Amino acid sequence: MKSFFIFFLPFLLLGNKSQTKNYLILIAPREFSEADFSTLQRNLSDVSLTIAALDTTPCLGDSEMVVKPHISIYHIDTLKYDLLIIVGGPGVLFYDGNKNLLPILNHFSRKGLVGLGMANLVLARSGILKDKPATTVRDIRAIKELKNFSVLYQDKPVVKTGKILTAPSVNKKLLLEISRLN
Repeated sequence: MKSFFIFFLPFLLLGNKSQTKNYLILIAPREFSEADFSTLQRNLSDVSLTIAALDTTPCLGDSEMVVKPHISIYHIDTLKYDLLIIVGGPGVLFYDGNKNLLPILNHFSRKGLVGLGMANLVLARSGILKDKPATTVRDIRAIKELKNFSVLYQDKPVVKTGKILTAPSVNKKLLLEISRLN
């Protein structure tokens, strides 16, 4: 009995460090980036992924991929997730100004937030990226939009500011930074 407590006491005091991480991936109802979504699914197979959207009706990607979200943005329990990844694509602008999404974005900006491509415009317009360095797709209008919202644009594959990562799309450097974030 004594050896049982000696062996398990460190686990009881320190907790289980090998707990599975829970990531939330937000996609648009239409025209989300299928390339980014698929790459995330392939490369984050060691974490639990939950797909969220406006509601749980099937979402259509930019090349006809159909994804059925697990939850709607109205039912997100932010305490359940370690990280929020917002997939880009033209459809992500649908979330621009969504008052239900703003508290979620604010929460994850302190915990772990990843914006991909056009999703960074939603983050900029929400004020999350104000006076912070960030990147987006290499499009002169998107870059101008970031600058209009006082974002310090950087032409890099990934920009990290605290717990916020921005990238034009999923890339190896971004995946490495995600693994370091939590």
